[in-house]
Amino acid sequence: MENKIDIVIPVYNSRLALEQLITSLADFSDDSSYTIHVYFVDDGSVDGSCDYLNSLKLPFAFTTIKLERNYGQHAATAVGLSYCTSSYCVTIDDDLQHNPNDIPLLIEEMNRTGADIIFGKYEQKKHSLIRNLGSWLIKKAVYKDKVEYDDVTSFRLIRLSIAKQFSPQRPPIGFIDEVLLSLARKVSTVRVKHLSAVELKSRYSSIKLVRFALRIVFFHSSFPLRFIIRLGLYSASVFFIIGCYFIYNRFVNEVPLGFSAIIVSIFFTSGIILVALGIIAEYLRKMWEFQQGKEQVFVQEVCERDKTC
Repeated sequence: MENKIDIVIPVYNSRLALEQLITSLADFSDDSSYTIHVYFVDDGSVDGSCDYLNSLKLPFAFTTIKLERNYGQHAATAVGLSYCTSSYCVTIDDDLQHNPNDIPLLIEEMNRTGADIIFGKYEQKKHSLIRNLGSWLIKKAVYKDKVEYDDVTSFRLIRLSIAKQFSPQRPPIGFIDEVLLSLARKVSTVRVKHLSAVELKSRYSSIKLVRFALRIVFFHSSFPLRFIIRLGLYSASVFFIIGCYFIYNRFVNEVPLGFSAIIVSIFFTSGIILVALGIIAEYLRKMWEFQQGKEQVFVQEVCERDKTC
């Protein structure tokens, strides 16, 4: 069995956390039997993170991939995966909330189950209540039949065959787990400890979290469309029942004809309009997806460094 591991780390304005992150990676490399190659994907940092990485000599091989601008954590992760060559591809965050020493647990689970993706499921989340709630809402919004997002985290072990489905030149990805779960035949989880993340204010501000959540819900899921369509169907059903009641009331209680006709027509028309809006919105979404496919992620610079002795 191959003892090489590729580790992908999206980096964004994390200069303050990199030293401790590199120390934990070096400790894992020294203590384990695995040879690691780390791919640092700089997602348009403005705090000198990429320059700092390129100035280092580390006890493991690493590659820095500098993107032309900030495309988002999920897009940066996808770019990093496209460069992987080892059978085991791991993704971790740059804010120290994942322990590299837990990687063998994911590998053991993959070898045992034959799954394509293993997620590190947190025993207890260290995020704030608001962030946990936001994460839960996003996962519910992008829910699809037979796809469960509750156990999805950014600490993942991915087979090379899945990682190679990504390309640096592909359109930016807003929610990578949606793509990963659609490609995987089998998914499993392993319980891991969730460490307290380093506070990187420029990255984890409340405004950015809200904007990310809204972008996922409205541009990377069909939740609003499903809501409109279901609202229209439910409303049409309720209006039909109410309309039948007014028709009944017209003949039994001799309610004036004009009143019943107006109420019934308003109810039925409202339901039909809501359903029609949902159908039109679905077509607009398909057109939007087609236009999005024309945008690409641009890699500005790739610097590969061998292990130093």
